[in-house]
Amino acid sequence: MNPLADLNCRIIEVDAMINTILNAQPKDGGGGGGGAPSKETVVETLIQQYKVKYDHIMIELDYPAVLKKKAPMYMEKAGMDGLLFPLNVFFKFEIERFINIVSIMKRTLDDIRSAIKGEIIMTADLSEAINAIFNNKIPFTWL
Repeated sequence: MNPLADLNCRIIEVDAMINTILNAQPKDGGGGGGGAPSKETVVETLIQQYKVKYDHIMIELDYPAVLKKKAPMYMEKAGMDGLLFPLNVFFKFEIERFINIVSIMKRTLDDIRSAIKGEIIMTADLSEAINAIFNNKIPFTWL
């Protein structure tokens, strides 16, 4: 077998094995009195950490201000806004895409928090997102 194909096959096998192990984990905190936090408690803590991070990201992503700050002197003198250069247009589109992803994350995390509290119905997507966050993976809806 080709070495790259062999490597790819091994990566797929290991990923499947890790997913099997993660899916075999207990789904609740257990009743053994060990004091282990429940999955919902762990996810709630992680959501709090993510919330601090994405709030900070959204504050810094004002791309018109960044373009103006990074614009060369000759662009300012000519009265250009910075979007006449291809790389700046690419930068603008990438920032817009990133802002969309962060807003999807924010909406999903808010929905998870509401579903854990019982304020909204727990859907299959939210349940999958909770399991992914608990297992330190990226929820499928964020990809």
